[in-house]
Amino acid sequence: MEKYFLKHSVQYALLALVFVGVITLLILLKNTNIRLILISFYSIFYFVFGVWHHWEEKKVKSTTVLEYLAISLIIFIILFAVFS
Repeated sequence: MEKYFLKHSVQYALLALVFVGVITLLILLKNTNIRLILISFYSIFYFVFGVWHHWEEKKVKSTTVLEYLAISLIIFIILFAVFS
């Protein structure tokens, strides 16, 4: 299990870094259109990242894609509710 996290630590760091960057920009920027674009970007990024990660591991299934789609929609809804 530890080897798995070490192997993918760069990927997880990238995901966390993009999240922190988007949240920082959402706090700093006041334009609602730009905020909507950032929220959409992160939701799509999370979905693509998750599917790509599982594809790279050769473990992608339709249920996995649907799960990432659902989580991406939840992320969008929460961020939109908080920052709009």
